[in-house]
Amino acid sequence: MRIFGWLLMLALGGLALPSASPAQKPVELPEQLQRLHVLIVINDTDGNPHFNEGLRYDLSRLQETLEQTIPRDRFRCTVLKGSKASGKEILAYYRQLQVRPNEAVLCFYGGHGAIPKGAKDVEKHFFKLVGGDMHRKELLAAMEAKKAGLTVLISDCCSSQGTFVPPKPVYGATEFRSVMLDISPLMRSLFFRAWGTVDLTASAPGEPSWGDNQGGVFTRTLCRMLRNKTVAAFDSNGDALVSWEEFFPKLRQATSKNFQQWRREAIARPGSKAAKISENQTPYAFALGRAAPSLKEAPSRKTIALIGIRNGNDFVLEYKLRWEGSTRWEEVQLPPGATKAHQRELSGEEELPTAEVQIIRAKPLAPFRSHEGSKSNDPEKALRSVYVITKKKN
Repeated sequence: MRIFGWLLMLALGGLALPSASPAQKPVELPEQLQRLHVLIVINDTDGNPHFNEGLRYDLSRLQETLEQTIPRDRFRCTVLKGSKASGKEILAYYRQLQVRPNEAVLCFYGGHGAIPKGAKDVEKHFFKLVGGDMHRKELLAAMEAKKAGLTVLISDCCSSQGTFVPPKPVYGATEFRSVMLDISPLMRSLFFRAWGTVDLTASAPGEPSWGDNQGGVFTRTLCRMLRNKTVAAFDSNGDALVSWEEFFPKLRQATSKNFQQWRREAIARPGSKAAKISENQTPYAFALGRAAPSLKEAPSRKTIALIGIRNGNDFVLEYKLRWEGSTRWEEVQLPPGATKAHQRELSGEEELPTAEVQIIRAKPLAPFRSHEGSKSNDPEKALRSVYVITKKKN
């Protein structure tokens, strides 16, 4: 955050509310999935430390993407990494997982993968795990056995030839929860408004999956795309939803493009072994599920940007606020412990604006942190995100 004296710039979240229209008959929207169960498997036990470091970057990107796009009460994520990235632990996780038909399951695998030497059937794709390998179909079967509304398996690993090693037992799992307040429109479409089975991997049969100590090309591309604030860039049929059939071609195209850029930069590095880098990396889809019914008949929506500011001091806080592009300041005197909501109506696909806050009362104050929000249909939930202004601690 940049701070100029007492001037602080905030990135704000938005709130989507249905607009009232007596002439329009309300339309009941189709049911959406209520919770996403996420398992991230990162096999960072390779002998190459740069490969392991890149996988850890990918893990951070995935966690941040979830945190920035889905609220904490709408998903749970479990991470298996290091010595815990084993087939036994993956299967144990799914045996114990309680899933309802109106929920979704997502598994992401990062590490090595292959197709058995001499095999022509891409369905024999497998993951290289601690203590022994696991066939992709075995993992997918364990996921589909939960009978969730949506099953998604995504992997960032090679699809070139390798030798399958039978599994051995390993133990353990860790868990984290997110801090996001509402589901982003794109994540809602892909993980809460889709059904069936989605199964895709980072490279086509016979191709390696590439990356470096900053993570995999595919995972970087995937996370960057999933953080889009709107569905407009992916909604090819204009139904206000993004299906996996719409999203995947763009993911495949972007990954291939980013790989070519990465390849050029890798070849240009001193000591590069260009002959070992393949010409292409093209993500491959085994299945893309099915989309939810269209939202074209949904009521029109009014969108507002919303921010809450709470006084964390023991004195009255005086400040003024104005929205980006406005010359009008709103002056506020906020009692100790009180919270003030500020809102501005948005038009069309207008980006979420920033707000400018100037402290009037010249007490030594600490800067307050901002994060990107999302649209919500629940004002009370949106106002759980407030920026707290307090004195600096010596």
